[in-house]
Amino acid sequence: NENDVRKVKRTQVVPGIFMEKYQEQDPSNLYYVVKIEITIFNRMEFTADFEGSQNVRFENGESLVLKTIIEPFTKPQVVRLILDKNWNLKTKYKFTLMLPTIEMQREKLVPMQRQLAEDMKRFQSLNYLDFGYLDEAELTQHLKDLNWHFIDYDFPPTSQSLGMSEEETISNFECIVHWRRARNFLLTPEELKKPDACPPISIRGASSLDIRPGKLEDFWILGALAVTGEYPTLIDRIFVSKTSNSTGFTLVKLCRMARWKKLALDDYFPCFPLGDPIFTHAREKESWLLYLEKAFAKLFGSYASLQKGDAKHAIADITGCPTYSFSLEDMTLEDAFMTINDWLTQKFLVASCTKEIQTGEKSNAINEFAYSIVRVAEYRGTKLIKLRNPWGEFVWTGDWAPDSEQWTQDAIETVKPGLAENDMTFWMNFEHFFENFDRLILCKIAQWHELRLKGKFVQVTDSLDDNINAFCSRWFYRLEVSKRGKIIVGLHQEDERYPGVKATRPYFDLGICIIKLEGDLYRLIQYCDTEISREVFLDTILDEGTYFIVPLSVAVCMEWGSSEPSPSPIDKSNPAIQGIIREVFEKYDFLSNDFLEFNEIKEFYLACGKTLSEAEYKELLQKYGKRGLKGSSVTEISFKGFTLLFYDLLATMSVEKKKSFLKELGYDSNLFSFRSRLFTLSVHSEYEVQIDTEDALLENIDYTTHKLLIKKFGKSIDEKPDPNNPLEVEAFFYFNEFDNQKNP
Repeated sequence: NENDVRKVKRTQVVPGIFMEKYQEQDPSNLYYVVKIEITIFNRMEFTADFEGSQNVRFENGESLVLKTIIEPFTKPQVVRLILDKNWNLKTKYKFTLMLPTIEMQREKLVPMQRQLAEDMKRFQSLNYLDFGYLDEAELTQHLKDLNWHFIDYDFPPTSQSLGMSEEETISNFECIVHWRRARNFLLTPEELKKPDACPPISIRGASSLDIRPGKLEDFWILGALAVTGEYPTLIDRIFVSKTSNSTGFTLVKLCRMARWKKLALDDYFPCFPLGDPIFTHAREKESWLLYLEKAFAKLFGSYASLQKGDAKHAIADITGCPTYSFSLEDMTLEDAFMTINDWLTQKFLVASCTKEIQTGEKSNAINEFAYSIVRVAEYRGTKLIKLRNPWGEFVWTGDWAPDSEQWTQDAIETVKPGLAENDMTFWMNFEHFFENFDRLILCKIAQWHELRLKGKFVQVTDSLDDNINAFCSRWFYRLEVSKRGKIIVGLHQEDERYPGVKATRPYFDLGICIIKLEGDLYRLIQYCDTEISREVFLDTILDEGTYFIVPLSVAVCMEWGSSEPSPSPIDKSNPAIQGIIREVFEKYDFLSNDFLEFNEIKEFYLACGKTLSEAEYKELLQKYGKRGLKGSSVTEISFKGFTLLFYDLLATMSVEKKKSFLKELGYDSNLFSFRSRLFTLSVHSEYEVQIDTEDALLENIDYTTHKLLIKKFGKSIDEKPDPNNPLEVEAFFYFNEFDNQKNP
């Protein structure tokens, strides 16, 4: 080599991109050379600025500023600068990483997409299995024996699970989504050489410090995970799978409608082409955050459905514990300080949500950001609060910021703020806290005794007058308390975010009443007024004795049918039908074990005007029954099998027959649920209690309960209406403002 190459300096600019700098000489000139090597699927806009240098020049041009585009997987020479006698070099480099063109992405991903399609087609032979109910060790060993990795057909690695078309993903993320297995972007090339290598679910336990947001506006979920991450065991316990495995099969559980539901997940995640996840991921090489975001996406139907929400709901779904929201507008600084201090003393989860900030014509919806409240303290009359910012980029620079003059030596010794800790926390006074936050979230985590029962509100008609309808709970609940203690009763309905729910089963009002039978008379013990909400809670302290819990609703936002039929198709392409199948399954799952047995399927057939013999049921089991890996006997039908059965029944019907079929099940021509609504009753108690279900219609307990409420809060209709308010509506009774839930 005639060139004199020496002093090659190679540095990594960012992971996957390297810069080499060296000098070389030919008989006439000395050169300064720079090469850029890109080993990842990114383009780079590279700028080299040598202005201010002396006795240096480019061969072709006078400017000392050079701009160029470097393509992925190349190593071009980007600078070749002539160094004249007495040269003095000043360098300034700038680069911007860009995604390859859509055409380049598409071309690169074709073989990988083809391979994924082949893997999915092969795995379809196992799709009859109910993976959430199989023995995990047995399943993973079976997959290893086949040399297959798990693919979740209920939430496949396709645009269906994204909830966006390819055109929408290109518009939103400037890329074609590449579904990649976690091991392929979390492990190093050396680690990938081991066939059984897989990234850990968690390295040191899930932490609120791990979260790295992506390009999905699901901050309500990330905020909830950050808040619950204050107690890592809360995150750990929702992982049924405690360790990762090379097949990619992972089980988690979340509270769906206040009942724990297992979710089987594969390890495919939406990524940039040959790159990292588009959405949320952890700061370390661990996968817990990826799986939990995916679990919520599966629960609600797609990743797109996770955009915008209330962190309170996500915290409840993660913890299964009573969770509340309070407006700071209803509190004084003194009340807020004392209340938050009391909650933290009881080791509850406490968070605050930032105010919504309007920017131009579009809102940033900043109120989705949930900040953990870590401590409160008082110093010389100033009330202080310590918050944790899970997002990392925000820095508080106001009063009591880490470098604030308020932190005198005396203040540091008194408050012990931990300013040097790199834990994303900061302090502010309560005045600034009220200026920047508008809501508190409280989650009462504790060593509760838990009971969760399925319930149903039904429309009933007066036996003497068909024009009188009522909406009441089908059952009430006998509660046996053996020892005085705290009890929290909750009523929970379907989240409107579930596919098809908002259009056909929107939120209606929920309320709770606790009464007690003393001698021959019932006495009102505690009451929670109805409100239109996903869930309501009634906190109380009960002495030893027998009580009755009566769920209440006056059917606000319930409609008894619609006048104009909807043109929506009655088939699997309609999300509303999918939601209806879920509700019908839950209604007939009387034992609440996530399976339908003979008597339950028989009742479903009767509701549709059909009969079902045991012999016919056995035939159904052969086609739709739950099966295990070893071909064990089939005695019941899971939701997966019931879905197939339901669609097969629809496929045999004309359009009019389908409408008649759904009407028998309680859905009108607009697929609106007009006959009944499901709910879950939850009981969290300080000590163990016993609860039994009793027939509310037989006992007419709803009528009795309303009589007690009228007696305590009623107003006589004989009173003359206010002449100054002629719009006042007369009623048989009304409830005065009675809210015992302000400070639960």
